[in-house]
Amino acid sequence: MSFSSANSLASQQATSHRGLARVSLDSLHFEHPLVLEKHRNESLDNVQRLEKIFERSGCLRLHDENILNAVVREDDLATALSRSNLTAAALRRIISATDAPALHLEKVSCLTGLHRIRAADRFLDPNDKWWTVRLFSNDTPQPVLCHIIESYANEQKPRDGDIFRKIRYYHREKDAEAENRWWARLDKSKPKDLRQLLKRHKLASAFDALIDFPGLWAKIQLGALHRLLTLKCDEEMIRYLNHVALTWTTILKYESTTMSPSIVDAVTVNHLELLAPNHSKIDRDLLLDLMDRQILFPSVIDNQQRRALASNLCATIGLIPSLWTFFEVLKYLEPMCEILKDLIGGKQKRTIHSSLMANYYPPATPMVQISDTTEAEITIPLSKAEAAKVSYIELWAFCGRHFDGLTAFTPRKEINGTKPLVKGPNSVLWHHLAKFAVSRGFKTKRAQELAATDPYTQLAREYLYKANPICASPKDSQVRRVVHASYPEVNIRGPETLPEALHITKERRSGRTFESDLEYDKKLLFLPHVYGSDNPEEASLRLSRRYLFSTLFGNFQLQHEMLGTHKASAFLNLGAELMELDTTIDCGPEAGAYTDSDDEMSQTVASQEHYQKMLLEKEEQVRELERQIEVTEYEKSNLLSERDALYAEQQKNAAISQQITDLQRRRSVLEGEVNQVRAENLRINQQAVEIRNKASDLQRMLQLEGANSSRELEVLKLRERSTGSQASNVAQTKGRRKAIKGHENPFKIIKKKDEDLKAIKEKEEAVSSALVLKEPTYEDKIQTALSGGGAQEIWKGRLPVNNPVCFVIDSVDQQVGRFIGTDARRATIEGKFLPDVSSYLQTGFWGPKTMLLSTEQPAEDPASAVGITNTMMVPWEEIDSSESEMGLDMEDEINNAGMRDIGA
Repeated sequence: MSFSSANSLASQQATSHRGLARVSLDSLHFEHPLVLEKHRNESLDNVQRLEKIFERSGCLRLHDENILNAVVREDDLATALSRSNLTAAALRRIISATDAPALHLEKVSCLTGLHRIRAADRFLDPNDKWWTVRLFSNDTPQPVLCHIIESYANEQKPRDGDIFRKIRYYHREKDAEAENRWWARLDKSKPKDLRQLLKRHKLASAFDALIDFPGLWAKIQLGALHRLLTLKCDEEMIRYLNHVALTWTTILKYESTTMSPSIVDAVTVNHLELLAPNHSKIDRDLLLDLMDRQILFPSVIDNQQRRALASNLCATIGLIPSLWTFFEVLKYLEPMCEILKDLIGGKQKRTIHSSLMANYYPPATPMVQISDTTEAEITIPLSKAEAAKVSYIELWAFCGRHFDGLTAFTPRKEINGTKPLVKGPNSVLWHHLAKFAVSRGFKTKRAQELAATDPYTQLAREYLYKANPICASPKDSQVRRVVHASYPEVNIRGPETLPEALHITKERRSGRTFESDLEYDKKLLFLPHVYGSDNPEEASLRLSRRYLFSTLFGNFQLQHEMLGTHKASAFLNLGAELMELDTTIDCGPEAGAYTDSDDEMSQTVASQEHYQKMLLEKEEQVRELERQIEVTEYEKSNLLSERDALYAEQQKNAAISQQITDLQRRRSVLEGEVNQVRAENLRINQQAVEIRNKASDLQRMLQLEGANSSRELEVLKLRERSTGSQASNVAQTKGRRKAIKGHENPFKIIKKKDEDLKAIKEKEEAVSSALVLKEPTYEDKIQTALSGGGAQEIWKGRLPVNNPVCFVIDSVDQQVGRFIGTDARRATIEGKFLPDVSSYLQTGFWGPKTMLLSTEQPAEDPASAVGITNTMMVPWEEIDSSESEMGLDMEDEINNAGMRDIGA
């Protein structure tokens, strides 16, 4: 797909996108024609696999990687949005599944996720069956829909290596939740094997050093971990993993910095692993071509950086490693590890290296093998550690040369070749290995036991019995002759000349040895060849072995100048064995008779030749049966191990299920207790609120009752005084009327009136004073004003409301104005305005003859006027009869009568 077409598809996809929504599983269908054409068939196994993942870690419906793609009709979507009070624009703005609304859609045609929805339908509760869907218009172009379906189909199950890396990455980041999600993706015995691996902390740390190189993990198969766990060669594995990290870090060097490990992608690693560009022109040309075509490190665009990467790759010594080559190396080491573990014997809790070094006793003279039958003394002084290292590597090399005879393992079949036959285990070869190990200082109990056995006599007897099954048992003389004939010729010679190193394919550079390569290894795997000073110039088998041994066991040089005279290998002391054999075999009369009779001897030889062919055929059949038995036993062992693991897992799961059940039961009990406590608290709170309300109402009622009682008492007193005053006024009025009618002197009447008015005035003032004294707030202030003389502060900013007639006198110009009644809104003072007095009125007990004196000049404009700030009580001076509201009817009557008299 071109860049422009990809952009066009992306643009059309964005245009057709309608947003994210939560949709009921019942509304999700998989009947779209493109789905029926392109989607894989429904698989019950896959559904069950997903259901198990859901049970372990949940279905994670809100995670982006689990969102399904679907198409929906525009009318159906508009109806669903209207029901949910949403707009299409608002739905398109939703980018997170956590914000996705629940839409009631009748039918949604899913493009992806068939197995996921089937598993969710089996896993989710009936009232919780929904999934997050990415909606597209039903009018989306078909190329866009095909691209969506095919992109999803290409998103396969995560690879084992990616899961392994994610687990360790989130473990490093201390994100337990994410780490557990990736654990849940592993199936079968892989979680158990991986946990066993991670218990080896040094080995786990070596893997962790590669977390930041994502491309190295792609081809890991966790199903091979059982091999790793049983090999017991942790030191060698850690050394190889450290070599992988160091090699790739060196490749990323650029000037004084190191480029980001994230540029190491899976495609790049797949092309580079096992190449030897520093040694092979073929590999170097291939590497440079891949760099030029941007296939390697495609994310690196800078030309200088790309040149630096190419230079670093070409300077890499040996083969370029990866985590996949690490597991291939384990396949190569597996038979060797089995041999060495058997040589150590017993149940081993320690590694091969630590077990052998614990039983190492350095020999008097350090020796090194030149060939299977020849060895030479190392003439340079070696420390104990150096001598132990040489002997340790020699032991591995011996196993590498003869693993097919020491175990039931066979080399790899050649292309178009026949499958190699099983040759081992061979007791004589094991005897040689044990004697070699002891000669090199590794005196384990098992090695010494094997070295002390005599495998030759037993094999000779078995051979003679198979060659002549009619005879009851072979004679000792016959056994001795067979044993003598079986010993190899010992030729003391220097290192064998190796054939010319040829370029080999990447397939032959790692993993289990091919059959033809094993024959070459039998000549190659001696330390003078593996650690020689010459540098291989081609990607050959010799380079591969030298690189592998240097990586696993450390690098050093063993030049021919460091070696002394060649001699026969001490562990092949055939003369001593023959002498021992002659003394152990009983040479009785039968043997003497045999040696004296040439005819009998010739008959025996003829018999041996006669049955030799038959014996070879029988041995071939026996080997085939033994191979089948080994395979059967191996499979049986694996099945038993799997059965035990499954049983243990079942027991563990049952215990966990019981714990979960107990916890759920306990949780239910605790929830019931919590609900009871909450209900009790709610009831107590309601009672407390009711009690507080009742107390508040009672307190308010008591206050009102007290206030009402005080008011009623005051009102009663006022009524009594008012009633007495009115009665007195009425009596006086009647007397005056009689006087007027009796034509008394009007001036006397006026004078008497004045006296009576003065008395009334005093009474009224007394009543007013009594009323004022009832208000404790004003009492002290009024008394202070009356006793101090002049303007004294009574209160600020307010006038009393129950003041039917008030005179306001300006304190500066002594101007007099008049405020009429409680309904008046303004008072006039000789054409000037007082403030809006009505806004300053407050309730107070003021009588009709109360006057106020202002000490502040009124303003010209009422809008800017201020309130009265200082007032005082002043005597009564003048009152208009029309303005009286209380006790003025009598006075009005007197005035009118007086005026009538004067007029008369």
